[in-house]
Amino acid sequence: MTLYLKYRPQTVDELDLERVRESLKKIVASGRIPHAFLFAGPKGTGKTSAARILAKIVNCQAKPDRALQDEGLPCNKCGQCLAIQKGSSLDVVELDAASHRGIDDIRALRENVALSPSSGKKKVYIIDEAHMLTTEAANAFLKTLEEPPEHVIFIFATTDPHRLPETVRSRLTHIIFRKATLKEVGRQLERVIAGEKIKVEEGVVDAIAKAADGSFRDAVKILEQLSLESKKITKKTAEDFLQEGMPQTLDAFFSCLADKDREGSLRLIEDGVAAGLNIRNYVDLIFGKIHKALLAGEGLPGEALPGFTKQELLDLIKLLSDAKREMAFCPVIELPLEIAVIKWCHAKRGPALQDGAKKKDQEIESPEIKDVVNLPWQAVMTAIRPQNSSVEALLRAARPVEFDGQTLKLGVFYKFHKEKLETPQYTGILESTIETVIGAPVRVVCVLTEPEKRTVKPQKEPVLTEPGDKDIIQTAKEIFGS
Repeated sequence: MTLYLKYRPQTVDELDLERVRESLKKIVASGRIPHAFLFAGPKGTGKTSAARILAKIVNCQAKPDRALQDEGLPCNKCGQCLAIQKGSSLDVVELDAASHRGIDDIRALRENVALSPSSGKKKVYIIDEAHMLTTEAANAFLKTLEEPPEHVIFIFATTDPHRLPETVRSRLTHIIFRKATLKEVGRQLERVIAGEKIKVEEGVVDAIAKAADGSFRDAVKILEQLSLESKKITKKTAEDFLQEGMPQTLDAFFSCLADKDREGSLRLIEDGVAAGLNIRNYVDLIFGKIHKALLAGEGLPGEALPGFTKQELLDLIKLLSDAKREMAFCPVIELPLEIAVIKWCHAKRGPALQDGAKKKDQEIESPEIKDVVNLPWQAVMTAIRPQNSSVEALLRAARPVEFDGQTLKLGVFYKFHKEKLETPQYTGILESTIETVIGAPVRVVCVLTEPEKRTVKPQKEPVLTEPGDKDIIQTAKEIFGS
């Protein structure tokens, strides 16, 4: 058995996310357990563990309901608790929505819901990766969620709650599992270290916690692998392990950036993500390498970066700082870094990064787009950013190529970006924003295209315009070109 499973929390008090722990305690203490929950948060934060603990609480044979309100913790000794802990309870059903996502699966589940528990007090259905349910399957749940049998509790666990229909989400009691703090991950690691009698130097726990990026599961996996390779884990051993392969990747990445090799840079990011690379840690290492290069440029101990001027390194820091901030909100964590790479490679073809003193809007605008449509596509970009920064980021790798008054053909530079923009959610946001800007409905069609290599021409006045009372067709021509 892996250490993560061996030391999986078995009681509410063992849950390391403080807010989740306190929320569950209050719910249990109230004596009114809701019939349906939504456990939402990143992977490895304890959603399934918490669901099993809740299942044990409502089925524990050793404590009457009245005692549960006082103590709120399962005994972990009775037949029900042990069966749930082993995964053999007939009254606790765990479903992977990725493989049971169709309407037929949900209809079968609804039929079983009507059956009474075999030996426990409640039947608990834990639906993992609930966002993978089809819309039809999710809607099939509505009747059951509106009028649930007294003996049933549903727990939907998901990393992407917004993909569940609002009609379903509104009927669930939400418990949010946020990324664990360094302190919370450290608490779990200390418990495992004590239980396994692992010898570690000071600083090892902090290094592992930082690398785990808020995931309890990843933290324990790292600790387990380190403990297999060494009887005593030193800080240097941990740091070397966590950065294994990264220096070579970093050198290749900076080489691509120096050559303005957009495709090569993006390929390195893609390959790294596929290999399990922690993007946030990777960006931190990039900052570290730039920092050393800047120190070396001032005659201090450091390491030079061939192919970069001081101003270019400062410009790169700004792009990467923006990308790091966007990662906190973007559902595709590597996307902000990819956008930064694209902006870097294209900006070098114009004067913005060369001068290093241009206005912010010149640094981030997409000149190829503006030239094609002969008008401020930036107006749409500005309007869309407050609604969804991810869509705005994707649009920086796209340009309008044709508009007939009703349909806009949008050229997208990369297949991944095109597929994301074609999702109903993102297409809807884009179309409604364009309609707001020009005052007429527009259908957006995405096509793959190559970006044009043109320089940035500084504009004397803001490019945003108001449609006002102008004729709709004339306004469309002004915004998208005739």
